[in-house]
Amino acid sequence: MENKDRWLKLDNAGKIFPYVSKKSFANVFRVSFYLKETIKPEILQNAVDDLKYRFPTFFVKMRTGIFWYYYELNERKFEVKKEHAFLCSYKNKNKNNGYLLDIFYYQNRISIEVFHAISDATGALELGKAVVYRYLELIGYQMEDELNEVIKVGSEPKISESVDSFFDNYNGEKLDRFKAPKAYIIKGTKFFAPGNGLIVGRVNSNDLKNLSKKYDCTVTQFISAVMLRSIYLYMKRHQAKNDKPLSIVLPVNMRKYYNSETLRNFALYIYLIQQVKPNLEFNDFLESVKSSYDEQLNIESLQATLNANMQIESSYALKLCPLFLKILACKIGYNKIAGGLSTISLSNIGIVKTPKSMEEYIDNIEFIAAGASTTHSCCVASFNNVTKISVTRIFQELDIEKEFFKFLSQQGLEVIVSSNLWEEN
Repeated sequence: MENKDRWLKLDNAGKIFPYVSKKSFANVFRVSFYLKETIKPEILQNAVDDLKYRFPTFFVKMRTGIFWYYYELNERKFEVKKEHAFLCSYKNKNKNNGYLLDIFYYQNRISIEVFHAISDATGALELGKAVVYRYLELIGYQMEDELNEVIKVGSEPKISESVDSFFDNYNGEKLDRFKAPKAYIIKGTKFFAPGNGLIVGRVNSNDLKNLSKKYDCTVTQFISAVMLRSIYLYMKRHQAKNDKPLSIVLPVNMRKYYNSETLRNFALYIYLIQQVKPNLEFNDFLESVKSSYDEQLNIESLQATLNANMQIESSYALKLCPLFLKILACKIGYNKIAGGLSTISLSNIGIVKTPKSMEEYIDNIEFIAAGASTTHSCCVASFNNVTKISVTRIFQELDIEKEFFKFLSQQGLEVIVSSNLWEEN
């Protein structure tokens, strides 16, 4: 978004979220930075104020047009807040001075919490790194960034950061794309209080990487297989009648495929599918994950998905349809077509890179998503040889998480587990 422009269309991925989101289906995620000292709120506020102009696609308000929602630059005061217990809560466009993100502080933690219509985790991570870098500068630490790994105060917003990279890379071809089958849906007991349960496991990154190498797979493939196994055992333990496959929906950061610098959404999804059979072992799950990777994680398959998504948006019938009818059509279409395609979501933002001058002040980084189309969401982030695996859920039952982290421990990893104890509310 150029400074002279005051409005912005939602990107292709972001368009669906305003139509389908609600309090119980918030589509919100957060990236948290755990510093080695208690946060000073007034300095954090100053850091955000200094950077607000540099991230114009985040500091917006959503407007209602005749045919589409759109964003407008938000010049109201943005306030950092002390964190509340309800993580990843719904972002109401008519509250919070119109902002669809929050920046929280709690003890030594700074959290960037974002409505998915604005950006994906990669974009939000850039905002978070910039805020923490500026915060440390204002504290008085000597900060250096020789490799230019952080967006800083004084630089100008780039046009390339605000483009819709889906639109830019749409080639108009009708290609055969992978179509995921309906998946097994986890059942459980809802919490008494609205909110999300959270379990976080902390492991040594090198140990996790070496364990994955032992199984001849990537870290994400290994974690995915462990999660599928945990859900499978949960399903068997609760004697769930099921003829549908287990499925993990896995976002793929498309920037590296198309050399994009956008700070908006630019992720597509693949599905890691496991057909349910008697007596499945861990290696069965791992082979299924690898097979799904081979079939879907290639530029031809991803381009086909991108084209299909853009063709829907480009339809003249949809373009001319009034917004109130789009809202109704999208809700019905999403539930009928996209709903029920995944058992759980899993996202790994990988190793977070920062300037060396930041590393000594940050203990670890955490990534959490909640309120999406699945009952459970698993997120992974690594920093300073610490990998944190977070699992959010909407149920009281902890069987899946217990099985997941128990397996990691049985494989020789030292796992430190924490919880927000939401089941006690």
